[in-house]
Amino acid sequence: MIGNPAFDRVAQPDTSARTRQLFGINVAPLPGAEQEAKEIASILGVSPILGDSATEEKVKSLISPKVLHIATHGYFMEGEGPAYLRSGLLLAGAAVWNEFYPPPGVEDGRLTAREVSAMNLWGTQLVVLSAYETGLGDITGEGLYGLQRAFLEAGALAVIATLWPIDDTATKELMTRFYQNWLKAGEKAEIETVFAEKLKDFRRRYREPYYWGAFVLMR
Repeated sequence: MIGNPAFDRVAQPDTSARTRQLFGINVAPLPGAEQEAKEIASILGVSPILGDSATEEKVKSLISPKVLHIATHGYFMEGEGPAYLRSGLLLAGAAVWNEFYPPPGVEDGRLTAREVSAMNLWGTQLVVLSAYETGLGDITGEGLYGLQRAFLEAGALAVIATLWPIDDTATKELMTRFYQNWLKAGEKAEIETVFAEKLKDFRRRYREPYYWGAFVLMR
C-alpha cells in the first residue's frame, strides 16, 4: 500500500484531484491518497509505505506482492515516441529532481511504464493504480500500450486503472469499501464481480460519472 509520496520538501497547496500537475516544483500533496493507503493497509493487516519512504527504489524492489496499490499522481503525455516512456507514476523526490539531476545511485522519482515492465510481479493478483489517467495509452495492432499494459507484462493478473483525473476524497472512499468487500467475499471471489458491485453501489452516492466512471479493470 503506497500513498502520497513526498514529491518535494516544500509545502504545497492542497488539491482535491489527482491531476497532471507534474514535472515541476508545484506537484501538490495528496492527503486523501495517504489516508487511503493507511485505511486499506489496516484492512489488509499490512504496513503502508508513505511520504519519504514511497520511493522509486522501493517500488522497484517489490517482488510479487499479492496486492500492489499505488495512490499518487500519474501521467500520460501525448506525443511522439514509445508510450512506455510517456506514461508513469510520480514517487518521492519527483519534483526535486526536475531542475537538478539526482545524485548517483538515486532514482528520479518518475516510474515510467518501461521501468514497470521490467519489474517482477508474477503471481500478483491485483495492481490498483489510484492515480491520474493510468488507463490511457497508444492503440497499436497488438492492443493498448501504456502503464496498465506494463504492469500486466510484469506479471500482474489484473490491473485497476483510470481514464481521467479522479477526486481524492471520493476515490479514498471507493477503494476502502472495495477492499472491505473483497476481503469479506473471500479469496475465491472474482475481483471483477466485487469491483463491479462496489461501483454500482458507489453510483447511488455519487451521481456524477466523474467520480466513478474513470475506473476500469484490465487483464
